[in-house]
Amino acid sequence: VADNNVTLDNGSVWEATSSVAQTLQSLRGGSTADAAGILNMVDNSGDITIENYSGNTVVWYDKVALGDFGDSGNITINKAAEGSAITLMTDNTGITAFNGIYKRSDVVKAMQALANKLYYTEAVDGVTNLNGFVQVAEGLTTASKTIALGEMTFDKANCGQGQIGNDVELDPDPQDKYPTAPNSGTY
Repeated sequence: VADNNVTLDNGSVWEATSSVAQTLQSLRGGSTADAAGILNMVDNSGDITIENYSGNTVVWYDKVALGDFGDSGNITINKAAEGSAITLMTDNTGITAFNGIYKRSDVVKAMQALANKLYYTEAVDGVTNLNGFVQVAEGLTTASKTIALGEMTFDKANCGQGQIGNDVELDPDPQDKYPTAPNSGTY
């Protein structure tokens, strides 16, 4: 393990541009969600393994199509400090919308593909120190309006891979206003 210790807090940004896999001894995010730093996983970025994780970090992934994050690498967190949180975030590229209402199945597909980019290996042993979230934004920045947010679970049978549950919150929730959109399928 390389002796790399990285701090990402207070809006600081790390552009993961190397296509080579990297291992960090530690990654420390912000002390609160508002003080989180940003890890930008660009297309063709290599996998990143974090031995020890703490704090709050936002990881931005660019989509090339619905549910497709190109060759952007995965993130593996081996150990997390209690109360740590990580939010994987992307934009609405490829998500069908009708009058500003997003198609739920498209949103869930994008969120599941995004959740699958994170592995929390400590979860295999039943440790639950890491809180994982998946967020879809309306635009291309972390400051964009959130159109969907969901909490992750980690699949013990699959090396702690992130999964998204059925409790995805859409804003606005299409079931509230438009249960179906004319000529465009169920939303």
